[in-house]
Amino acid sequence: VQKLADPISATPGRAGLFHYVPLGSGYLVAVEGSSGNLVGGANVIWRAPVGGIANRTPFITENYVYSHGDNSGVVCVDRKLGDIVWRSDESADHIIGANNEFLYVRDRQGRFLVYDAKRPTNPTTKRSAPLGGINLAEFNVNITNTASDRVYLAADNGLVVCLRDMNPKYARPVKICPDAAV
Repeated sequence: VQKLADPISATPGRAGLFHYVPLGSGYLVAVEGSSGNLVGGANVIWRAPVGGIANRTPFITENYVYSHGDNSGVVCVDRKLGDIVWRSDESADHIIGANNEFLYVRDRQGRFLVYDAKRPTNPTTKRSAPLGGINLAEFNVNITNTASDRVYLAADNGLVVCLRDMNPKYARPVKICPDAAV
């Protein structure tokens, strides 16, 4: 049990009893939420050096926690161990959705980028480049779907588009966030 000495930089993410807390010092911390106290502090499970400005709620899937923030890129962290799996370029900094294979991200220029959710494109450096992308800058309202695999794109003129993977296993929405008991 230890105290979180650094300021919390965004709303923590939650899956079951575990909370994933972005800190102003560039760390993402996994805290077990059923123990700890005001005197001794939080029950910290792991601390991952994600770097950058983690000023968005972490995006949580069954096996990974994705840290992201303004000009910080996306960092994929193993949910159980706290090991960094991969990092994107700093300009790809806003997660908008995921399915079991892919993570969908917007960059600062409005490009829609698709990343392999589970592994880096360069295992040596743990850096990941997008597998593909398209310029969708006209969809300038960011919506992050944490409930299912559907990706929502919205424009300030009121147009909303819903996208999904063409794989037949995604014909019906698939829950992405882990159950509260996990």
